[in-house]
Amino acid sequence: MNRYQAVYQSSDRHLVSKPDTNEKCSPDQLCARCSMVKVIAHRFVVFRQAFGREPLPSEPLFFIPNRKRPITAPQEVLEAQLAEAAEETGVSVITLWDLLEIGKPIELDRPQLRAAK
Repeated sequence: MNRYQAVYQSSDRHLVSKPDTNEKCSPDQLCARCSMVKVIAHRFVVFRQAFGREPLPSEPLFFIPNRKRPITAPQEVLEAQLAEAAEETGVSVITLWDLLEIGKPIELDRPQLRAAK
């Protein structure tokens, strides 16, 4: 397996090759690449249900719902569809966000600390 087989494309970036991190993969704990394959397979099913046919190579798998033809989803819709697909397929959305580099940092309220006297 080539270390640069994990390839992704973002709507605002060019095609990028990302090194495989040699993470272990098993049926109980899928690696990022296998998780993405499951999500893509799920999105093929969603596409077929929405349009009654297989997607063409140039058509988006993450699209705006309820349109006559597939139109690329904006980033927030794509992220919601990605999260939904991860939940449906039982994979970690965090793993996918890390792979695609679209994860958002979690902001936590920090308590105000007072100096001890």
